[in-house]
Amino acid sequence: MGIPRKLFSPNLAVLVLVWSGGIVALPTEAGDNETISLNATSVEAPCPGVPRSYYEELDCKPVFKKPEDKCPVRYTCDNFEKSDAEMCFFRGKAVAPGASIDTGNPCDIGCSCHLEEPSPEYNLTKMAVVNCAIVDCPLEMMSSYDEDGNLKPCVPKKSHDECCASETVCFADAEDQVDNSTVKTSVAEGKEIEVGNTTAQVPKKLAICSTADNKTYVEGQEFYLDDLPCKVCICQPGYTAGESGEPWCRDVRCGTVLEHTREIRQGCVPLYYGNTRCCPIGFHCPNANDTVTSDVLVKIALNPDETCKFGELNLRVGDRVTPRETEKCIECKCEVPPFVTCHQKTYEECS
Repeated sequence: MGIPRKLFSPNLAVLVLVWSGGIVALPTEAGDNETISLNATSVEAPCPGVPRSYYEELDCKPVFKKPEDKCPVRYTCDNFEKSDAEMCFFRGKAVAPGASIDTGNPCDIGCSCHLEEPSPEYNLTKMAVVNCAIVDCPLEMMSSYDEDGNLKPCVPKKSHDECCASETVCFADAEDQVDNSTVKTSVAEGKEIEVGNTTAQVPKKLAICSTADNKTYVEGQEFYLDDLPCKVCICQPGYTAGESGEPWCRDVRCGTVLEHTREIRQGCVPLYYGNTRCCPIGFHCPNANDTVTSDVLVKIALNPDETCKFGELNLRVGDRVTPRETEKCIECKCEVPPFVTCHQKTYEECS
């Protein structure tokens, strides 16, 4: 992977560098340019089939067919692929065993790099992994919905900078709407205020947030956006429908690489549910009996840069791993190299 040696051949098209934007036009064949982002680690556009969070955690660099494209055609993951298995890998850097790791995630507490000794009986090789303390959040273990599927009147109060909610917030404490007419209203402290012919200066209650799909949340309540499943939002004053940026919303922190280093180094890939490509529900590992199903009628030579590897298999973009007899509801496909993307079909798709 990386910049191929043939880049320097005089027979190729001119190499174009735009250093200010961190962009390189990268010819793979004469007249066929791709663009690799040297600095960018994030793809902001919602790109179907792209497990963006996973590739970013691996410190992979997106590669675009054209400079103006928003979605990558593949990634280069040299940093992880060349990293030492006896060192922990975190955000593109090697971490020595025994060292503490600050992930920036308030739920990752007491994390450190640990070198696991080989265990032949379990077919485990010597490898460095990250261990963190287990955190339980009692308030969040309780459902926000009652047995009839209705939202409870009080829900856990969340913060982007804290792991667990320490209190609940109730819809009854949400702020009242006040107009310019004479107002007589009860406020949180149980007092009444009369205001005539002016905007009422009522002490603030909790804010209410309404999303574009007409869902309502109370200040401090956590919610997700249907069109941006990799964002987690918290209702705060000033939120308007359609908003997906700070301080209300942040990218979901999956911690996939941090928690599943061993599976990844053994060639396993994230398993997603349905069409989501945010946080995986598990990992899917290669099997010696796996085969490739391809729709390509005329076989051409494999281009390593346009190939996904899964165990001993090499798949072209569009190729699929033939579903196993015991796992008919798992589908793995080469969509955005270098890794295949696997998803667990929904109940409706499997029935």
